[in-house]
Amino acid sequence: MQTKEVTVGLESGLEARAIAKLVQVATQFSCKITAEYNGRRIEPRSLMGAMNLAASYGEKITFTTDGEGEEEALKALEDYLNGK
Repeated sequence: MQTKEVTVGLESGLEARAIAKLVQVATQFSCKITAEYNGRRIEPRSLMGAMNLAASYGEKITFTTDGEGEEEALKALEDYLNGK
C-alpha cells in the first residue's frame, strides 16, 4: 500500500472534463485506488464519485493505492494532475 499527497496543478482545477480524464487514468490500473479530499474518500474510477473531488488549482488530494501496479498508478495520477 502506498499513499501520496498530490497538488492539483491543472489551472482549471478539477472541473467536469478534467474529472472525466482522471477517471480514464485511474481505470488503466488494476490496483485499488482511493482519493481523499476535504474529508471525503472516493473511488476515482467512478465518475459520480470523482465528481465529489472538485478540487481547485493548488489544492491537495491524497491518493492511496494497493495492489499490482500501485507505484505506476500513483505516478500516472500525479503526472496527470500536474499537467504532464
